[in-house]
Amino acid sequence: MNLRLNRFISLQLAALAVAAFFTITFTDSSRADTAAPFRGAIRGMEIPTVEFPLLFVDATATGNASHLGRFGMTYDLTVDLQTHDTSGSAVFTGANGDQLFTDVVGHGTSNGDHTAALVVEIHTIAGGTGRFAEATGTFIRTYSLDLVTNVTAGSFDGTLVLH
Repeated sequence: MNLRLNRFISLQLAALAVAAFFTITFTDSSRADTAAPFRGAIRGMEIPTVEFPLLFVDATATGNASHLGRFGMTYDLTVDLQTHDTSGSAVFTGANGDQLFTDVVGHGTSNGDHTAALVVEIHTIAGGTGRFAEATGTFIRTYSLDLVTNVTAGSFDGTLVLH
């Protein structure tokens, strides 16, 4: 019985080796993906418009990030004021004009006196322009929002995949 088990395992390993060989041989190496950490700091200003039960946010921000350097960002969000859930989109523009597009979902939590909120967003990278044309990846943006001045400050951390 031990001999049969060893033979079965050997056949499985051989099949895996053949599959790996064909995968490596026939993969288009010119389209190798490059995954890298994507981190940055960001400050901005939000302009809210309330149409209860929704809050619409138009915002601009600036920051500094790996793979972007100094950048500008614009984003449009819709916030459900009853659940504090957020959805929308963002555009990051690097100094050379290359843009990175993201889809955003998140959630905000207000402090006790409703003068500040902590917002956590998940950004899913959906391509862009220039070297980001086929980019993918995700990152988490966490920031504080002053509910009196509408100023934001925070950071993000995740992975950027360049194709």
